Amino acid sequence: MSAEAGAEAKRFGETLRRRRAAAGFSCRGLAEALFYSPGYISRIENGKVPPNLELAQRCDDLLGTERELAGLVTAAQPDAHGLLRPAQLPAASGLMIGRDLDLRVLDSYLDTPDRAGTALTIAIDGPAGVGKSTLAIRWAHKIAHQFPGGTIFTNLQGHALDGKPIAPAQVLERMLLSVGIPADRIPPGLAERAAMARTLTASRATLVILDNATDAQHVEHLLTGGPGSVVIITSRRRLTGLSVRAGARRVSLARYSRRTPSPC
Repeated sequence: MSAEAGAEAKRFGETLRRRRAAAGFSCRGLAEALFYSPGYISRIENGKVPPNLELAQRCDDLLGTERELAGLVTAAQPDAHGLLRPAQLPAASGLMIGRDLDLRVLDSYLDTPDRAGTALTIAIDGPAGVGKSTLAIRWAHKIAHQFPGGTIFTNLQGHALDGKPIAPAQVLERMLLSVGIPADRIPPGLAERAAMARTLTASRATLVILDNATDAQHVEHLLTGGPGSVVIITSRRRLTGLSVRAGARRVSLARYSRRTPSPC
């Protein structure tokens, strides 16, 4: 295996080991359930053998991992355009209380009839600790399979303790690298990077999660999704400017809320 393939195999193996342990399977128990030899599963988990998509899909079905493992495999395989399919979603939290109505509101935004051929931008706002990121990631796992361009996740660190949010140009660089663009082909300027990202997503529906934005200005150059794409932004501030400039839909969260959420 190449160094890059070896790194992908190691990442898959570590994820598989963590997920099957959380589901209560031993290595041998998982192997028996999947009709593979324990030695083969052990080599997969240790990154010695590259995973295949069939194995990943069967593990997802057995462990209830919502295509996470299959996503890791397909992310390492170039598409017809020679681009990779990122699968960057963090693990979904196992505990989320009182957000069923908010999830249904998000579903309703995705199913809007007039969304065909356009990108959907959703801004989730609320105070610190209210569960904005948890909601965004949980919903993203639910819908990730609908995006052939993959899933891109960035923590913008808009309210980091060190006071240093990640600059949009740096975020775009990471996005471009994640789809396989060589570093020496990435332009230096913010506007040029944003234009390249828009070009690459124009024909690839992509799910982008921009977590912990400072304000609307922080993300205005990062709304790169083409038709069929979804961009989810979380912030402590109400990003009303995005509703005007990008037609963003809003979900506002409150602490311990039991109200019916108000779509915006």
